[in-house]
Amino acid sequence: MTVETLLQAEWNEPDGIAPRGTLVVVGGRAESAAVYQRFGRRIASDAYRVRFVEGDLTESVNAVTSTG
Repeated sequence: MTVETLLQAEWNEPDGIAPRGTLVVVGGRAESAAVYQRFGRRIASDAYRVRFVEGDLTESVNAVTSTG
């Protein structure tokens, strides 16, 4: 499972403005990206990149934290 598989929506900072940081929103209880659309746009307007992922992240966390 890759990050691209989990990514469901993204909102970016306005053109010409350097991003302040990236906020990753993890949906739960069957929440879709539509629930966070207004929030994502609002935070992005303050020059943050916002990414929304959904699903079981356990597999991804284990892959990242595995020492091989």
